[in-house]
Amino acid sequence: MEGRIHSDLFAQDRYILGAVPIKIKLVRSRNPFCIVSSAENPTFKVVIEECMFRVRRVNVSPSVMMSHSQSLQHITAKYPINRIDCKVVSVPRGNMSGNQSNIFQGALPNRIVIGMVDADAFNGTYTKNPFNFKNYDITIMGLTVNGEN
Repeated sequence: MEGRIHSDLFAQDRYILGAVPIKIKLVRSRNPFCIVSSAENPTFKVVIEECMFRVRRVNVSPSVMMSHSQSLQHITAKYPINRIDCKVVSVPRGNMSGNQSNIFQGALPNRIVIGMVDADAFNGTYTKNPFNFKNYDITIMGLTVNGEN
């Protein structure tokens, strides 16, 4: 399996300057979240035997490196980062409506993606896929921003 690291720093389009220390900690999901099985308590588990990190390197001309070095003596490097934030909201089973106030504090998001799954699938159970999104027969969904619908 191979893919990008979905994190704020890696979602921006600028190159990261050389000699900048970056620490990355990857945390694997629990087995009930990342394995789907027909058995409630299967005997198998996920074992990561090897992990590799690939980095794209760019050859920068000496004149550009000198310019960066001179600029960094007066100002700091700035990276335009759009925060990626996941909000979890629970609506109890059987409720015909749900209302959540003040979900976002501060700057408003550029994009909102709504995905709905069973609570036990979200929390991790072998018999349910946490990425099997459902519509739950919702007929109306609204969003109010600064008093406007």
